[in-house]
Amino acid sequence: MACNLRTAVLAANLLRTQKKRAYAELKPAQYFGVNQQLGIRKMRIISLLIGLLVVAYFINLQISSKSPSKDIIEIIDKQDISLPKIPVTPKDLKEFETDINKFLQDDMSERKKELDKIADTKDK
Repeated sequence: MACNLRTAVLAANLLRTQKKRAYAELKPAQYFGVNQQLGIRKMRIISLLIGLLVVAYFINLQISSKSPSKDIIEIIDKQDISLPKIPVTPKDLKEFETDINKFLQDDMSERKKELDKIADTKDK
């Protein structure tokens, strides 16, 4: 019985080495199969095309998006604004804080009114 087991193990080892030799002698195209390599190439090309389509779609969205009207840009870029005086001493800091808060609120309300006027004229 031990002899039969030993011969079975030797036969299995021989088969393994023969398979390894057979695979080693094959070229990569034969090992993977030509059809499988063509499939991989096709999938790479398809994924590249899908990626290009996605990028082109986002570029098209970016280019064709509505740009704000010139009136709104002019109001936002308004340069004739007088800023509060910047304090030089620490005791002027509290006064500067109230001045800057008032300035920001006034400026924001003015811009909102001007933008509302533009929106009303476009709706009509």
